[in-house]
Amino acid sequence: MCEIDWDSDSGMKFWNDDRRTARKMYRCDACGGAIEPGQKYIRHSSMSGDCDAPTDEKLCAPCDALMVEFGSVEGHPPRTTPGSLDAYIGECIDNDDEQTYDEAKDEFVPGPKVVRWRAMLDEMKERRAARKAATP
Repeated sequence: MCEIDWDSDSGMKFWNDDRRTARKMYRCDACGGAIEPGQKYIRHSSMSGDCDAPTDEKLCAPCDALMVEFGSVEGHPPRTTPGSLDAYIGECIDNDDEQTYDEAKDEFVPGPKVVRWRAMLDEMKERRAARKAATP
C-alpha cells in the first residue's frame, strides 16, 4: 500500500461532490478529456483551511470510476480533487513496495497494483490525447 497523507493539517472548510448531467461541453480536470453534453460528471468544490480560494473542478465518469477504484484498493477515502488524481496515482507508482524479482528477466518487476495504476494513467492520457486531436 502506498503512503499518501490524505489528512491535511489545515483541515477542510468544505468538500462537495455533485453528480450532474452536462448541458454544454466541459473538460475533465483529471484527464483533460471531453465531457460532452448529456454525459454524467462530478462537479467538485472544496476549500482547505490554508487556501484563499475554493477549488471548482469537473471529473468525467471514467475518471470518477478510476478514482473510486484507486481509493478502495489503496484503503483510502475514494476522493481527492480531480486535478490531483494523476499525482496521487503517480506517487503510488513511485513508492511501489510490491516489486518482485523475475529470474527469467533478471530484473525486478512491478507489483500487480502498480501495473493497474500505470494502466489508469494510460487511460487518462488516452482521453487527453483524444480531446486534443478533436480540438481544431
